[in-house]
Amino acid sequence: MAHHSSTRVPVDDSYAALVGKAVYVFAYYEWTIIYVIDYLQSGFV
Repeated sequence: MAHHSSTRVPVDDSYAALVGKAVYVFAYYEWTIIYVIDYLQSGFV
């Protein structure tokens, strides 16, 4: 485990990358669903 240079917080870079990817994918699909609902029911957003 190494200290990240910009935050000085001990972090495992591979774990942080996986968590970041999971958050990104979740947000992407969450908004995809929201856009589909807005398409089916105008004014949802």
